[in-house]
Amino acid sequence: MSMETRGMGDQLEQFKGRLTVMKLIHLALVAGVVIFGLVVLFIIHAKMSFVPAYQNPVILVAAVLVAGNLAVASALHKFFFKVSGLPTDAGAAVQKYQVFFLMRAALVEGAALFSAVVTLITCNILPVCLLAVCAGALAFYRPSQQEFVDLMRTAAEGGSARTVVR
Repeated sequence: MSMETRGMGDQLEQFKGRLTVMKLIHLALVAGVVIFGLVVLFIIHAKMSFVPAYQNPVILVAAVLVAGNLAVASALHKFFFKVSGLPTDAGAAVQKYQVFFLMRAALVEGAALFSAVVTLITCNILPVCLLAVCAGALAFYRPSQQEFVDLMRTAAEGGSARTVVR
């Protein structure tokens, strides 16, 4: 086995280790959002209104925040490397993928937690629906080796408008 082959094997093992850590972080983020949502529902279940309050401005703010954050999170791959620069080597690529993953997760988690707080304030079903959408989106954005490869390919192509396929 040549030194170059051994070095690539070490990089692959390092990537797999980091990917495992990212998957654990992802699991913790999803579990945190779900548990917080369940605690909120437990606290307000007796006062919960199942009649949607579309006119409530706090709920409208939550809806706009959720829509905006989910839009930015889903389009993040299109402009991430234009802003942060292309990775220079394999280690830098993995680090950039970690930053990309955490930024996307933070956008979705922030919207989810805001929806949970709005649920506490309003005791209405609409923010619960927004929270469920965010929890589902956060679960969908699970880090994967294929996503990493697709993201690096998109970066190599100059961040074209091609959608990253999971």
